[in-house]
Parts: sequence; structure tokens; C-alpha cells
Amino acid sequence: MRAIETGLEIRPWHKAFDYKNRRTGELILTQSDDQFRDSLRVAVPRKRDLSHIDLGTSIIFGGAPLSDSQLRAACLVDADLAGANLERATIKQGDMRSANLEQAVLVGAQLSGVILCGANLVNAKMAGAMLNGADLTGSNLYGADLKGADLRDCKLNGAILEGANLDGAIRSDTSWKRGTEIKNRHTGAVILTTQSDNLADDLSQSREQRSESRRS
Repeated sequence: MRAIETGLEIRPWHKAFDYKNRRTGELILTQSDDQFRDSLRVAVPRKRDLSHIDLGTSIIFGGAPLSDSQLRAACLVDADLAGANLERATIKQGDMRSANLEQAVLVGAQLSGVILCGANLVNAKMAGAMLNGADLTGSNLYGADLKGADLRDCKLNGAILEGANLDGAIRSDTSWKRGTEIKNRHTGAVILTTQSDNLADDLSQSREQRSESRRS
């Protein structure tokens, strides 16, 4: 992400900044409001396709300031939202396939029915997020904090959950019951067979066993 040079530098998250396709460099959105989230709030109801938009974090300007934003049904396929602050954001029924949300803050976010297939959610902060009915098939949730998240009817086929904090996460089905085989999404090899009805405990125990094995 680079600022436009028009005599004076226009910074990301400020009015008149251009946000581009991270693959092609084509213009997707020019910030029209003082608050970046207001520009997106206007664009989404107009069915603006925000696929591939580069909203990634930078050392100087930080992640996208989108706390409390209203992005219901937003199209953010392959968007770069690394490090974005989406705390308490509403993105119900949104399409975020293959989006980069590494280290994003999604605490208390409303993500019901969101498509997050193949999304990068490594080390994302998602405590208390509402993910009921969301599709997380093949997503990478390594190290993600899902404490107290609502995962009822959530699809997690092939998702990477190693290192994730699932304490208090809510599930309505039996997919994590004792005897469930959790597999490598690439090879199909069984990584873990649950020994209890609490996946968080089984994952924690598995990590401890691997650490002991490496030390020995």
C-alpha cells in the first residue's frame, strides 16, 4: 500500500486516499469520507465489489480502522485485511473467501453466515465473535483466539486449528465429540483423534506431547 503523491502526501485511512487491487494495481475505492469505515459503509450497500482490495497493515499507519463498521454482505474476496481492527464489526453474510486476516482483531464481531473458505486467520483475535453458520472450510486458524466464540453450525472441514484457543467456544453439533479424527487438509493424514468431547483440551494435550517429544 502506497500513498498518492499530489504535492502533499495523502495517508492511508484518510480522505482522498486510493485503495487498489493488490493483484493488478487497479483502483477499487477512493476514500470519500474522513472516517475510512464510513467510506466502506457507503460502498457496500451499492454492491461495490471490494475483492482483492489492499487494506493490509503497515508499520507506519497500522491496520485498517474498521471497529464497529457496518459491512453486511460485503464482497471482500481475497482482500488483504492483515492487522485490521474489525472489533464489533458487522459482516453478516459477507464473502471473505481467501481473505488475509492474519493478526486481525475480530473480537465480538458479527460474522454469522460469512464465507471464510481458505482465509488466513493466523493469530487473529476472535474472542466472543459470532460465527454461527459461517463457512471456515480450509481456513488457517493457527494460533487464533476463539475463546467464547459462537461456532454453532459452523463449517470447519479441513481448517487448521493447531494452537487455537477454543476455551468456551460454543458448538451445536457433534463434530468435535470423542473419537473425531482431525486431518491434515493437504494430505488427509490424521493429526489427532479426540479423546474427549472438549477439542480445546485435546489440542492442548497434543501440543504438550509434541513439546515433550522434541525435548527428549
